Amino acid sequence: MNRRDFLYGLNASLGSVAFTSMLAQSARAASGKQPHFPLAKAKHCIFLYMEGGPSHIDTFDPKAKLEELHLKEFNRSGEEQSAMSSGKRYYVKSPFEFRKAGQSGADMNKLWKNLA
Repeated sequence: MNRRDFLYGLNASLGSVAFTSMLAQSARAASGKQPHFPLAKAKHCIFLYMEGGPSHIDTFDPKAKLEELHLKEFNRSGEEQSAMSSGKRYYVKSPFEFRKAGQSGADMNKLWKNLA
């Protein structure tokens, strides 16, 4: 999927949400019933699309098996091959160490010394 197709699909999904809301309003108006609570009217909308940040595997979810398989090659079977998926693939462990933190003993990244 290229960027243009992705953005086109995103616009279609956001448009369908707005269209559904408009249909619900017209259906309420046609039924003549008033809702038992006042309808909220938003004056502003903030849409945050946040990409990036640390993975859960790098922060709170260490994988022991991934440590064991680090840099070993694997093949995906049963999938369509494309230009992006061709070539060798390797397991990669988290680049960070973990420690037991807090009263619960939850695993946590050692970079976050002041948490828990």
